[in-house]
Amino acid sequence: MTMPMNSNKQSVLGYLALVSLFGVTGLAAGALYTPTTQAQKQQASATAALSQETVVEQTNVDITVIARAAYLFDSTNNSVVFAKNETTQLPLASLTKLFVALLVHEHLDPDAMVSISATALAVEGESGFEQGELWRVQDLLDYTLITSSNDGAAALAEAIERTTGTDIVTLLNALTGELGLSQTFFLNETGLDSNTALAGAYGSARDVALFLQHVYITDPALLEATVHAQDVFTNVHGKVYEATSTNRAITKLPGLVLGKTGFTDLAGGNLAVITESEPGHPFISVVLGSTIDARFDDVVRLTHATLREPEQ
Repeated sequence: MTMPMNSNKQSVLGYLALVSLFGVTGLAAGALYTPTTQAQKQQASATAALSQETVVEQTNVDITVIARAAYLFDSTNNSVVFAKNETTQLPLASLTKLFVALLVHEHLDPDAMVSISATALAVEGESGFEQGELWRVQDLLDYTLITSSNDGAAALAEAIERTTGTDIVTLLNALTGELGLSQTFFLNETGLDSNTALAGAYGSARDVALFLQHVYITDPALLEATVHAQDVFTNVHGKVYEATSTNRAITKLPGLVLGKTGFTDLAGGNLAVITESEPGHPFISVVLGSTIDARFDDVVRLTHATLREPEQ
């Protein structure tokens, strides 16, 4: 079995043991995650409470999606516009990086420096990094989210581990417990498949939507870089990196606030976005288990349903 590429694998082995004993649902340990301010504690509690609320169920609009699971949620009216297998637990792939981003915000100074280690470079995927190069935390996070860089996610995870003294997998699983996301758990920080039978992270479309709602309410600027189709970044040494978004649907999503792709062999194609039908009226669209191409069409269909107009 290929284990996740974080600096402390003992907790992963222990977590796999728990999975074998108790199954994959409800293993997140919320007591281990401690929001850094009272306001953040209140926000996390509010999100956890929201996940237990009964939302207003609506008849599914006439949408056909290829994805195994899909969820379209009107956050303002607390109502479900469309749902398909929304509580089914499926691989998250690189949607995992959304959760890492929140931990970056919680534990790292955005102006601090992050070094790219040999261990981070060993993770699957190639971002063009060199061992020892330095990045500003916020720049590396934005670059990682736009390009879905596994090396970048691993480097940020290592920085969080050094700051907190706790391995990233423990922190990620504790975070989901704090937010009441009972279908979500992690085995690594990238979402890469651990082997041909075990994904690096699991969750439901509804859990992902609840997480995005939490981010939208508590820190809407956290993921704002993900609305850019292209951007340019410079590391501390002056090396320039051109970033191209993995989200090919950006130009077809009116009112896009944030979005993130995911794809692995086990996951298939995933995509999660927030769009606004008008300022301050967010809709959350999540598809899991689509194909590498159809995930974009799936989300475009969901988004245009919120505008009550045909997709272009």
